[in-house]
Amino acid sequence: MTSSANPWLSFSESSIPWPLRECIDQRVLSLNSYTDALLLSELSLLIAELLGTSEKITLLAILKDHGASGLHYEIPRIWTNGTSHTHDHYRNFLVNYDLIASWIHQAWHPLYGSQEQVCTWLAKDRAHMPLQNSWLHEWAKQYGNWISVLPGRAAVSRLTLYVGSPIELNNDHVLLLFYTAQKIAQLLELRSKPYLSSLMAMKLNPRETDVLRAGLAGAVDEEIAQTLGICVDTIRYYYKKFKHRAPQEMTHLRPRELSKVLHLLGKL
Repeated sequence: MTSSANPWLSFSESSIPWPLRECIDQRVLSLNSYTDALLLSELSLLIAELLGTSEKITLLAILKDHGASGLHYEIPRIWTNGTSHTHDHYRNFLVNYDLIASWIHQAWHPLYGSQEQVCTWLAKDRAHMPLQNSWLHEWAKQYGNWISVLPGRAAVSRLTLYVGSPIELNNDHVLLLFYTAQKIAQLLELRSKPYLSSLMAMKLNPRETDVLRAGLAGAVDEEIAQTLGICVDTIRYYYKKFKHRAPQEMTHLRPRELSKVLHLLGKL
C-alpha cells in the first residue's frame, strides 16, 4: 500500500507514453452520451485492459462539488457497477464521512493495497472506523481483495474513485488508474453539469478576455478601465454582455464569479 511516506513513488503524467494517454483520453471522453449502466461497463472494461486482466473490475465513483466556484451546491453523485447495496450503504453512511477520500484529496495521492492493509491504515483514525472497515470488508468479499482509491479533479468538482480488483497491482498500474481518474472526473462533471460545455464553447474576443482576466485578479472597474485604456461604462457593458451570454444555471453569479468559473475551466 502506498502513502505519502513513499516519496520514491512518482505519479508524473510524463511517465505514461503519450499514445497511451491519448488513447485513454479519447476512450473516456467519448462516453459522455452513454447511459450510466453502459458507461460503467465501458469504464470497467477500459480499466481491466489497463491492468492487463480479463477479470471484472468493480468501480464506485463519487463526484462532489469542491465548493469554491460559487455555483449552486449539488448533493454528491454516485455511480457504480456494483450492487445497489454497495451504492446505498455508501450514500447513507459514508458519503460525508469517508476518511480515505478526505486523506487522498488532502495528500493528492492514491491509496491502494489489500483490504487488510487499507483497514490497518484506517485504524490510525478512530472516528467512524468500524463503519468504514465493515464496508471495506464487504467490498473486498464481493469485488476482490485489492482496493485502489484514487482522487480526481475536474474544473469545479472532485472525484473519489474506488476500484476493486482480484489481482494485486503494481506502481505502473496505480499510475495508469490515477491518470484515468482525472479523465473520469472530467467526464462525470460534464454529465452532471452539462451547461459547462456551453460555457467552454463560448467565444471571447481579446478585449473581453482582458476585462474578465483583470476582474479575476481583483481589480476594480476604474482600475481595469485605466489599465486597458477604455472607459468604465465599457467595462460594465462587457460584464453585462458576458452575464447575458452565460448559461441559465449560472445567471445568479456576479460577473467576477463567472470569470472565476471560466478560469477554473481553463479559458482565462
